[in-house]
Amino acid sequence: VYDASKTSKTLDFGELEEDEQLAFDTRIVSNAGYILKVSSTNNGYLKRTDGTGTNSLISYDFFVNNSLKSLNSSASNPVTIASATGRTPSGGAQVPIRVQINSVTNKDPGIYQDYLTLSVISND
Repeated sequence: VYDASKTSKTLDFGELEEDEQLAFDTRIVSNAGYILKVSSTNNGYLKRTDGTGTNSLISYDFFVNNSLKSLNSSASNPVTIASATGRTPSGGAQVPIRVQINSVTNKDPGIYQDYLTLSVISND
């Protein structure tokens, strides 16, 4: 159900397992064309909140419209994940997003997180 006041989404995987997936939709309502960009604080990794080193990083795959998008370097260079010209339909343009956990083998126990920022820019 679309809720215009909802501007954030938490994906809580609970105990992380390889290939576990969660998904959500982003809707863009615009009177002009748009560019949707994403940036990841940890460049596509879940990072243990109190850890360092490779045993405290878990990579994940980020899919938009079932297409894999690289989040490498996105913290400093946001990645375009969708765009369109002209007005969106009245219900908005739906952009499905899915996150899939990669290997959790030999990772330190703890709380892992990443923050993604989605930005919409007019292109008309």
